[in-house]
Amino acid sequence: MQEVADYIGIEITERVDGRTPEEVFYDYRFLGNSRLAKCSEELKVQQTIVFLEELRDEHNLEPILYFGIGPHEKHRAENLTNFYEHYPLEPIETRFPMIDTFTEDINVKRIIEEEWGIKLPRMYELGFLTPIVVEGVLEEASNITPNCI
Repeated sequence: MQEVADYIGIEITERVDGRTPEEVFYDYRFLGNSRLAKCSEELKVQQTIVFLEELRDEHNLEPILYFGIGPHEKHRAENLTNFYEHYPLEPIETRFPMIDTFTEDINVKRIIEEEWGIKLPRMYELGFLTPIVVEGVLEEASNITPNCI
C-alpha cells in the first residue's frame, strides 16, 4: 500500500475497529464462512463510512471514492455506486477509472509492476483471485479465499 500511496502522492490513513474477524463472529454469534462477509462489513465497510463522514463533518471535505475494478466487473461498480448513494448519511460520489478508461482487457498487473514499479500484493503470488483471460473471456481462479483479507 505504501508504494501506491507514494506513487500517487497521498498519505495513508489507517482506521482500526480493534477486533479480529473471529471477535466479530463471536460478537454477532455468527459462523464465519466464504459466502457472507460479516467481518468485512464491520471491519472495513463500517470503518470507511465513519471515516468519510468525519471528513465531511470535521474537515469540511467532500470525499470521492475511486475503485480499481476493471470492465469485466461492471456489475460490482453498479453495486458499489448504489451502496454509497444510500448507506452514508448523504450520497458519496464513486468513480471507476479503469472501467471508464479501458474498453478491452489489458494486463494491468504487468503495468503496475513493470511500468509503475509497484510490487503486487503477496496474495496474487499465492494464486488468490487471479484473473485469467481465456479466449477473450475473463475468469477468476477457483481458489477459496477468506472474506476478511
